[in-house]
Amino acid sequence: MKKIIVCILCLGFLFPLTGCSSGESGSNTSESESVTNSSSAQSGKATFENDTLTTKDAVFKLTGSEWGTDYDGKPMLLIFFDYTNNSDEAKTIQMAWLNYFNAEQNTGSTTERLNIAFPDMDFQYSDLRDMLQKDANPGATVSAIYYYEVPDTNYPVDLKISDGMFGKEIATKTYDFKGEN
Repeated sequence: MKKIIVCILCLGFLFPLTGCSSGESGSNTSESESVTNSSSAQSGKATFENDTLTTKDAVFKLTGSEWGTDYDGKPMLLIFFDYTNNSDEAKTIQMAWLNYFNAEQNTGSTTERLNIAFPDMDFQYSDLRDMLQKDANPGATVSAIYYYEVPDTNYPVDLKISDGMFGKEIATKTYDFKGEN
C-alpha cells in the first residue's frame, strides 16, 4: 500500500515537470541554518547528523543551498545534495527524496507545506535537476538538486526530515534568508 501511495505522489510531481525545461537561479544565499534533532533519531530507523541523513537504504548528504527564482520570477529555495543508494535495487532519486524530506514555512498565522518550484528555461543547474528523474543504481552516489517555492521570503523555511514517508520527524533544518528579499 505504501509503495502505491508513493508512486501516485511521485507521478503527480513528474507530470508537471515534463512541461518544464530549466531555469535561472539567483545569487548565493547568506543563509542562517539551524538543525534540531528530535529524540526520534534514537529509534534506529534513520539518523540526521552533520547535514547527513542515514537510513537503512540510503544516505543523503546536504551539500549546500541557494536562493533562486522560478520561471515566473517568484522566490525558490534550492537544496543541493548527494544521494547514495544502499538498497539492492535502482531507486528514482526524486522518489527517494520525497520519502524523507518535506519543506514548510510558518508565517505566524499559518504553516504551509511548500511545493516543488519550476525553474525557467535557462536554469544553470539543469544537469542536477535532470538527475531527479533518473534511477541511482545500488551502491552508486549521485549529486542532485531539489527546489521549493517560497511564498514569503520574510520567514524561514524548515526542511522536515523523517525516518520514512509515513515515519516520525527526526530533525529539522532551517533556512533563513534575512536580508535576501
